[in-house]
Amino acid sequence: MATTSIHRCPTQGWRIADGSTAVVVALALLVAAAHGLPADGAGLAVRLAAASAFVLVVPGWLVVSALGRPAQLGIVMAAVLLWSLAIVGVGLLVTFVVGGSIAVGLGALGVVVLAALFLPQRTAHAAAAPDRAAGLCVVVAGSLLGAVVWWSTGTIGGSVGATNGDALFHLARVRKLSQGHALSLRALGEFRDGGLHPGYAFPLWHEAVALIARFAGVDPGPAFLYLPAILTPLVFVVAYGAGQALFRTWAGGVGTAIGAAAVLALSRGGVGALQFLAQPGAVARLLVVPALLALVFAHAADGDRRLLAATAVGSLVLTLVHPTYLLYVVLLVASFAGAALLLRSEDRQTPRRFGVAIASMLVPAGLVFAWLAPIVRQAAAFSPSGEETARALARYGNEVVLVGSSYALQPRFLAWGGAATVAALVAVPFAALASRRTWAAYVLGTTAVLGTIALTPLLFTRFADLMSLSQALRIGGFLPLAFALAGGAELLGALGAAAPLLALGAGTAAAAAYPTVTVGPAWVVWLAVGASVAALVVGAAGRLPTFRPAAADRWVVAAAVAFLLPVATVGLAHLTRLDRPDPFALTPGLVRSLDRHVRQREVVFSNVETSYRISAAAPVFVAASLPGHVARTPANRPYERQWDAVRFFFRPQVTDAARRAILRRYAAEWVVVDRRQHFTPFADRLQLVYGDARYRLYRVRPRG
Repeated sequence: MATTSIHRCPTQGWRIADGSTAVVVALALLVAAAHGLPADGAGLAVRLAAASAFVLVVPGWLVVSALGRPAQLGIVMAAVLLWSLAIVGVGLLVTFVVGGSIAVGLGALGVVVLAALFLPQRTAHAAAAPDRAAGLCVVVAGSLLGAVVWWSTGTIGGSVGATNGDALFHLARVRKLSQGHALSLRALGEFRDGGLHPGYAFPLWHEAVALIARFAGVDPGPAFLYLPAILTPLVFVVAYGAGQALFRTWAGGVGTAIGAAAVLALSRGGVGALQFLAQPGAVARLLVVPALLALVFAHAADGDRRLLAATAVGSLVLTLVHPTYLLYVVLLVASFAGAALLLRSEDRQTPRRFGVAIASMLVPAGLVFAWLAPIVRQAAAFSPSGEETARALARYGNEVVLVGSSYALQPRFLAWGGAATVAALVAVPFAALASRRTWAAYVLGTTAVLGTIALTPLLFTRFADLMSLSQALRIGGFLPLAFALAGGAELLGALGAAAPLLALGAGTAAAAAYPTVTVGPAWVVWLAVGASVAALVVGAAGRLPTFRPAAADRWVVAAAVAFLLPVATVGLAHLTRLDRPDPFALTPGLVRSLDRHVRQREVVFSNVETSYRISAAAPVFVAASLPGHVARTPANRPYERQWDAVRFFFRPQVTDAARRAILRRYAAEWVVVDRRQHFTPFADRLQLVYGDARYRLYRVRPRG
């Protein structure tokens, strides 16, 4: 960014930041110019990149500049992202209050940007030259990996497919926000008579995607499909910031970014979790959580209270985007604080500062949870009944082990992910060699606490009752794997020129042993968790070594890169284009007919597979959908709705009168029939509006 200079506006007496103004104007011109490019290929990439920067960077950059930018580039970007999302949330709140459309959100975003341009801009601390160079390298490397993600992108749903994944569930909400009018919280659900989803009651990230699509001038479908590639560089910039703050060196930041690339993508077939970055769960875990942790680490390092405002805002954003992940962050920070106290961390202020940071997170999050509480209590997965627990265990039975009436996570699933995950777990015990370092306290403390919860039946059962089993099973995603790899690079870096050779050998061995995405061995999980618990116990007694590795930054980075090379080589060798066809895909003709004939929020009745896709293709309501993608609440009744659809289409003994009663029950105005899957003669008595070789669209009764 350009150096900020302050001058007084001669006409109004306000203060304008020349550098920020130039950046905003340049991005606005780029967004406008990009509309002249094709809406596919490289043109689409430029459109989405410019729009993403305008939505996710510009608003937060102006706010952070007004508050005073930190010297570390990674910390700046973490704060910028969180402030930008908070401003998007304010616009969405205004939209709901006035019952407007996305134009209200666009206007609110514009007003904030214009107002922020006239805020007094504090003098920013200049980033050190190594920090600037490292940040640039991370951006370039992340962009190259983003190009890989773009190439691998073929169809929505990626490697898990449209039916098994939640992509279409989220795209449906993005589309309603993008194309709907008189918006409200309940207008965004699947069903006209349904309730709010407790995990996405306030669709903050969906609004951000809708704004990006609108600024880019493209349909929400391609925007949602290719946005992961655009966001990939930001993932590693934020990871760099978190590592930089925890290790307190730019080399530690680079090592963490490299570790994140290995764990999240390159050892998982090349793209791994990055393919899901348009969805709230992945954005929360890969972007918002690391950004929030980066701010907490930075505050713990230097006590800068200006970061607490961004921390509070980040907590609010995370709770709105994916509520359960805020509980994980609090658990991580509390574990870190406890471990730092037990291990007598090098910074005596760290535990106290963590207490302040936790308080700054809990206050705004508590307000959101208070609002969500009545919605959450209606969900069957919260404090589940015996029937719901049995249903969840049947679905996830291969991932848990039953012990009487309790259950725990299978250890090997904590090691799922391939070579980098296994290597990171092996690296965890070595953190005890640097027990006084702050990063060692984080790696040991969080591994001990999360691992103990996951592997202890009584604890994991209570944890699943609080979070839901599906959310509790994600506990492995919050293990400090990238930090453990970066810590291993720092320890090896103390050996000088031998460091990259040893790291190359370790990476080669891991890639050879686990060349594909698979579950790891159980013993490596027990090793990491057991060693972490033992280190905390021994460290509390003051008997751990106080070795402080004197590693040159260049050798730390060299070790991290050397480890990555064989892992990336083997991972990219298994890279494939994620474009397997969707067996229930809607035909282009049906999509055009839905857009032309069906009004917004009218109810379309079809089988659950087709209905799931109709929700994502048009801003309409459906009567039933795939139960796995619907919150189990009294209003939603996903299995009852599915049974009504089965009776209507699949049961020939059901009378026409009963079918008419089903349509009346859901106030259905339209029926879509999948002719390849089934066909009911009853539909021929309705008004045919569109038909092709696969689908037919019927109007139930004339309008008026």
